[in-house]
Amino acid sequence: MKKEDLMKLLDSSAFIRLAASVIFTVVALVVCLTNSVFTSLFPRHYYIDEDKYDQIARRSAVQCSADTLYYSGYDYYIHDKIVAHYYYALENNTCTVFLISSSMSDSGAVIPPTLKNVTFYANVRNNDPYLKQLMDYLATDLEWNSYSLSKYTNTFILSQYHYNRPWLIFMACVTTAGILYSLYVYITQFACRDSYTKFRKKLRRKISSIFR
Repeated sequence: MKKEDLMKLLDSSAFIRLAASVIFTVVALVVCLTNSVFTSLFPRHYYIDEDKYDQIARRSAVQCSADTLYYSGYDYYIHDKIVAHYYYALENNTCTVFLISSSMSDSGAVIPPTLKNVTFYANVRNNDPYLKQLMDYLATDLEWNSYSLSKYTNTFILSQYHYNRPWLIFMACVTTAGILYSLYVYITQFACRDSYTKFRKKLRRKISSIFR
């Protein structure tokens, strides 16, 4: 390619569209990979009584089922407003903590002491700082010490409250659209430009002949 042709290419609107779409797609991909969007969108299903806690801890999100969740008596606040409640399950001599949205758990003005036969999506929040605080509070309630209690408690919180499926779908769609648009611009304006131009001319002639 001659230098003059290369300069024309770099100055063309097609190159600008391609560069902009590639940059947008790379940024969207980074956001998706950082937040594990694609793996969180289709998480694996686990039963809490299956004793597969090591597998759960390695995932960014799961779909989980539990026979019974017990209300811990403690809540999750944002701007002095209760938005979720801490529940726990006792299976296989292990305590698993859950953060359940108020919209899912509340029945009127009363927080249910137990949730029966529930299935939901949840983010896996490893070493959540709120977990240690919760262990301290529960240990005080049980007249025990938090270190002993933590030995029987998983190191993650399964947060149904923080799992945002609409946002995951939106990011996946935006990223996929960016990839497809980048490919479209590259193929039609660079890789197969001449063939694409001939195809468009033929298609226009056919459409014009139909409407004459």
